[in-house]
Amino acid sequence: MKTLLNLKLGDLFIQALAIFIPVVLCFINGMYCLFIAYYTVGGVQILSCLANIGLPSRLRSDRRKHYEWTLAIVILVFLIAGLFLLPLILYLATALLFVSPFCAVWYAHICYEESGTVKRYTNRKKYVLTN
Repeated sequence: MKTLLNLKLGDLFIQALAIFIPVVLCFINGMYCLFIAYYTVGGVQILSCLANIGLPSRLRSDRRKHYEWTLAIVILVFLIAGLFLLPLILYLATALLFVSPFCAVWYAHICYEESGTVKRYTNRKKYVLTN
């Protein structure tokens, strides 16, 4: 459980860096870095989401399930729009431009919440009496 706690804290730290560093770079280098920031944060969070699929259900946040379903629906809508309704992709991409930062914060909060859950499980073992 201690190893899992270290992994969750590392995941949380990476999420914070993936959000913080691109934002700082955008202020320093100008707004053209914004698209790089979107791809960086999105890529890191999708990799993190895939890495956390095997997490036991007692350690998974209910919000993670909602996030995963939201992500799956967005991907499905883009695939359908790409196949059948090509002009709709521009509107969807514009909407995602404004919604994505909120999703990034939402996912970072999920990682924070799960780190706390794993920490509680780790600390609880110290107080369990064994014979």
